[in-house]
Amino acid sequence: MKSLSTALTLLLIALSSIAIMPQYSDSHLAQTSEIIVIGRIVVEEPTCFIQGRNTCTPWRVEVEEFLKGTGGESLVFYTQGGQIPNSSRRLWVEDQPEPIIGERAVIFLEELSGNWFVNGLFQGYRRISEGAVDGIALPDFAEYIIHLAHGVDFAKPRPRPSAEASPMSISSITPTTGLAGDGTITLTISGLGFGLSTGTVEFTYYQWPGYPPNFLHPSWTTIHYWSDTEIRTDIAANASSGPIRVTPAVGTAQVSPMDFTVTFGYKGNRWPAATPVYVTLNYNPSTYPSTGCGPAIQAALNTWSTAGAWWRYTYGSPTSDGDTLFDAGSNGNNSIHFGYFPDSSPPLGICQIYLDGWPVMYIHEMDIRFNLAEPWSAGDPVSANDVESIALHEAGHGLQLMDVYGIADIDKIMYGVSTTGTAKRTLHTTDNAGIIYIYGNDATQIDEPSESGEFAQVSVTQSPSFGHGNIELNLPVGADVRVEIIDITGRSVAEPFEGNLDAGLSRIPYEIPSAKPSGVYFAVVRTGGEFYSKKIVVLK
Repeated sequence: MKSLSTALTLLLIALSSIAIMPQYSDSHLAQTSEIIVIGRIVVEEPTCFIQGRNTCTPWRVEVEEFLKGTGGESLVFYTQGGQIPNSSRRLWVEDQPEPIIGERAVIFLEELSGNWFVNGLFQGYRRISEGAVDGIALPDFAEYIIHLAHGVDFAKPRPRPSAEASPMSISSITPTTGLAGDGTITLTISGLGFGLSTGTVEFTYYQWPGYPPNFLHPSWTTIHYWSDTEIRTDIAANASSGPIRVTPAVGTAQVSPMDFTVTFGYKGNRWPAATPVYVTLNYNPSTYPSTGCGPAIQAALNTWSTAGAWWRYTYGSPTSDGDTLFDAGSNGNNSIHFGYFPDSSPPLGICQIYLDGWPVMYIHEMDIRFNLAEPWSAGDPVSANDVESIALHEAGHGLQLMDVYGIADIDKIMYGVSTTGTAKRTLHTTDNAGIIYIYGNDATQIDEPSESGEFAQVSVTQSPSFGHGNIELNLPVGADVRVEIIDITGRSVAEPFEGNLDAGLSRIPYEIPSAKPSGVYFAVVRTGGEFYSKKIVVLK
């Protein structure tokens, strides 16, 4: 997360949210970057360890033009995270730009530890899409950045007019809301003139007030079906709430007149299954800027622990873990502390997570650092960056809830851009739904069932379904069984069966009420003191 800079644009002041990551102005990024290039990403090289940055991924870019500084025809820059060298584990660090091989971008770079890093995290990596950056024609955007880099006050160009309407049109998006990233929901885009050859679908990545959305690269989106009147796709990881852009194989791109609202983002990584999951965060009180920081952090952890999910954060014991260990890599100790960042546009706080396993990546360590160089407030009234609010957001990353950056996402704890001096200490309903989706509900635990032969085996036929199918149970012995269908918030929508079943295979038909929307549901089976669950993807 980023600290608030005096270089913020007035647009940001209108946002009524907490200080997570301010929108750095283009002027700030241009003047604090040492070089700014237009180029094409050509190679993702093997990760390496850089002291002060832990594991980093190198990207080689062919330089088309230097907007600031000078250099050769190609250069290598780094993003934090990636496959840990000589290990099966991966490091995930929030808010990092995620380049795509072959794409063009305007990249703001600063030198740290003798290497080039993106200045401003994802805000310093500006994708070029259809010859434009954030809707501004590339030549106009380049001229604007060159002036800012030399300290010249230069008006930001207006986004270019939308292309003239083509015969293609988008009439509806179904469902209108859903979670992003785990591939369980199929989105249907209906309209006319999409063509018979597969084109591309792009979800909103971020959108600043008063400007058109910046769209995710189409490679983030998996298209399942394409016809002249209908497109079916998943909801891309890193998607935020906002419009969707469809580009036919032949013809002009169209932006949907309606928004798709992302409830929360989740890429499928999580802590290993347990009932409930307990994660202890140890703390370094010697780094706290004020005495109220400890209670504020505890309050944030307790908010997630009492959200109704099978999840418990524990405020552990004092530790000496600080900047050195945070930068040195995994040590098996979940920790939280205040420290310093060398960046020109430093984060206000950051969460880094170590993952292991395949195909499901499980978390085995999380570490959080808050920026000690910024002012903090641990009580009321809030006079600076609110410790409890920022801790609540960062602890949400520890659950593996992702940032969202759409204008419609502003009220969520996991909204990633904000202003200082405001507290947000209560979970939004979608934040709450996210933790229950990942870790299950206190009343209806939905952890993965054991596949051992001594336990029941549960499967669901016809998923994806149109709201009906069969739940298959293979019981080692006869038992009393209760079967329930719940939605992602843990609410019961149907109870297909309650009674005694004999040992062996049983098929229980289920039907989700027709009034319920498309989306993800869970078949929850309770028998002999055990709980089992399976996802049901409903398409209507």
